[in-house]
Amino acid sequence: MVVVHLIDPWPTVRIVLLVVCAWGLIWMVGFLASLKVYPHLLSAASLRVRHGATVDIAIPWTAIASITNQRRHVASSIRTVQLSEAKSGGTDLQIAVWARPMCTPVLRHALIVPTPKGDQEIAELSFLVDDPKGFVARARRHLTAAATRQDG
Repeated sequence: MVVVHLIDPWPTVRIVLLVVCAWGLIWMVGFLASLKVYPHLLSAASLRVRHGATVDIAIPWTAIASITNQRRHVASSIRTVQLSEAKSGGTDLQIAVWARPMCTPVLRHALIVPTPKGDQEIAELSFLVDDPKGFVARARRHLTAAATRQDG
C-alpha cells in the first residue's frame, strides 16, 4: 500500500487504490480470524468439519467407519473447497490448504452435506488439521465410544 501510494502521481487513483488495498487487508484479517473462530470439532455426537464461516459439515460417528491421517495431494488450484470424482465412484469433498489435506474419515455410506455450491452427496471427505496424529487419536476414541453406545 505504501509503495503504491508513493509511486502513483495521481491523487484520485491513489485514493481508489488505498481504499481497495485497505478493503483487501480487512477481508484477509477477517478470513484468518474465521479460521481460528470456527475450528474442526470433535463432540460425543459428531465430527464437525469446518473451514471458516463458509463450510460447516457435521458427520455423525455412526456414519464413519474409520479415520486416517494420510497426506493426500489434490489438483493444483486456488480453491480451498474442491469437489472431484472419488475413487469409489462418488464425489470426493476436499477441504485443503496449500493443496494438502491430511485427515480422511472413511464413510460407511454417501452423505448429503452443505457446501458453498449447495448440498452435495459425497462418498469421500478429506481435510487439513494442525495436529493430524493427535486429531486422529481423539477421533478414534470418539469412534470407539460411539460403537460401544450403539452396541449397548
